[in-house]
Amino acid sequence: MAAAELSEHRRQRGYVTLARGRWSQAEWIAGNGRYASAAYCGTTTVMLFASLAEAEHVKSLIDSTGCGHACRAEHELVDLGKSPAAVP
Repeated sequence: MAAAELSEHRRQRGYVTLARGRWSQAEWIAGNGRYASAAYCGTTTVMLFASLAEAEHVKSLIDSTGCGHACRAEHELVDLGKSPAAVP
């Protein structure tokens, strides 16, 4: 893996680590990236995206269609930040 690819891999892994810390009770956390679409309906679920546009699109879909059978429309978009803590 080239140095730039390794750096990007560590940064993306850092976002997953931040998400696991923020939503430690999440049923699942999927994806990679700085932007999170989180749903708190029954159980907490989180999807991570590299771009804000992707995260906004997914949140708008679940806002309009529901995230599951127990949907209470408790969804949010979270920016995990530009530079997560360094991950070895």
